[in-house]
Amino acid sequence: MAEDAELKEKLTDKSILFDYDVAILTPEEISINWYYFPFGPRKRVKLEDIVSVEMRTIEEIGFWNLKTWGMGIDMSVWWHCDTERHLSRKNAIIINQGHYPDIGITMNDHQLLQLYTLLRKCLNDANNRS
Repeated sequence: MAEDAELKEKLTDKSILFDYDVAILTPEEISINWYYFPFGPRKRVKLEDIVSVEMRTIEEIGFWNLKTWGMGIDMSVWWHCDTERHLSRKNAIIINQGHYPDIGITMNDHQLLQLYTLLRKCLNDANNRS
């Protein structure tokens, strides 16, 4: 994606904390690929705008509240495109920005846990500076 290359060009290696297929995390923001339907532009969220982050199991969220891309039946979370979400994902990150809708992120569980841990650390560091 040309947009990915442009974003990475602006960032130094030191500023990228996590970069894996779905998401790029820096100390200032998280960028989520394939977010907006139907063309897939990325969603960029400043960490200072995040109210809370939680890890939830797919089972806890429920089959009907998930969607391959978009919103499930409960209409509370917007999901980036992930064709494996219903098939092999076990966990998801839910980001609350204090307004509708929340953001749902899935990827392989090892990478998801790594992203969640780094995201929580960034948010805790930002809160400690305030």
